[in-house]
Amino acid sequence: MRKFLMILVLLSLFVNLTGFAQTNEWGTQYVTFDDAINGTLNRTSSVAVLGADDFVALVTRNSAAGGDLINYLVGYIGADSAVGRLGSPTGDGVGFWEFNLDHVDFADAFQIAGDSDNRVYLANNDAQHNILVFDLTVFDVSASQYRMETGGDDIWGIEVDANGYVYVCTVNGDDTNTQEVKIYPPVTDAGAAWGTSHDSAPVATIDLPPGEYRGITASGDGSMVFVSQSSERKILKFVGSPTSGYSADASFSAMLDPNDLGVRVDLTTFTPTYLGLAYMDDPGLVFAATDTLFHGGDDSGYRYGRIYAINAVTGTTVDTIDQAKWNVDHAGDYSSGSGNGLWSGFTSTYDVDVEASESAVYSQSWYGWAVEKWLFDGNLGDLLVG
Repeated sequence: MRKFLMILVLLSLFVNLTGFAQTNEWGTQYVTFDDAINGTLNRTSSVAVLGADDFVALVTRNSAAGGDLINYLVGYIGADSAVGRLGSPTGDGVGFWEFNLDHVDFADAFQIAGDSDNRVYLANNDAQHNILVFDLTVFDVSASQYRMETGGDDIWGIEVDANGYVYVCTVNGDDTNTQEVKIYPPVTDAGAAWGTSHDSAPVATIDLPPGEYRGITASGDGSMVFVSQSSERKILKFVGSPTSGYSADASFSAMLDPNDLGVRVDLTTFTPTYLGLAYMDDPGLVFAATDTLFHGGDDSGYRYGRIYAINAVTGTTVDTIDQAKWNVDHAGDYSSGSGNGLWSGFTSTYDVDVEASESAVYSQSWYGWAVEKWLFDGNLGDLLVG
């Protein structure tokens, strides 16, 4: 009898342990409802995370007259799928930068980044291609006194490291340009012109090979910089520092497999690529938003949309957040809208950001009009083992 009871106890312990076993899977904690009171209210290209459930979304809509695109920022504090949106629940967010008599309208902006002091940096394509800086408060997103003119080239990717250095990358690289990546001193640097003439020279630059670039990220200390060469389906890595400069790391190799293709409804294929990037210092992972840009908004493109977790040392993909599969598993199709706040429906994954305290990954959905928060049920460090 004692032997039988001991077996029952062991079985009970085994059931309890397995019942609480980690799944090592990704899932959404929430997704903001698309056109509801908590939604971004239109196509969402980028998200900048400033703290757990505190973030800013960059949104784009057509003008009332059609044709021109209008960008604006929407802030969230203490968000989940149904609450947290700041400002008017039915109107645009902040659509320009203004300090005293200085005014800059948003123009063809598609990516933002955040720092540890609740500041948001927008890569803008006005005539001077400004980096525009805003503050996230408990009330709204408001313009700060800071902006920086970057020159004559269109910009897209932007990042801020833990020391406040600001990295911005041009959309196009060619042999005539040796400064596709420009790195600026922190806005708090007394010698920088963020709040005065707005024309500081970069403290460092990186010369990129010819191609098209849609994302940039850096380690917290700035010793590693990663750039998505979208035209070649590659991620490039550079090592160094903002004060000493950077060189290419040839030992890092991250490139999409030629067979990594999307499949349309009619079974024809299309070619996704690396877009927005984010770096998580602990455990040392690069997260890469991977999809096709502006594929037309029909159901054919929503079958693909994912985030790859990549070993920052080797470039090896160690895990995948398959957003398209998540949508179809939970909603039954690829384009169902925001559902119950756990899926975005239309994947269209262009950007990604991370939040350290929860090891959370945030992404956006361009056609789903949403921001998504993803959590991993396991230890992220284990992905780098083996």
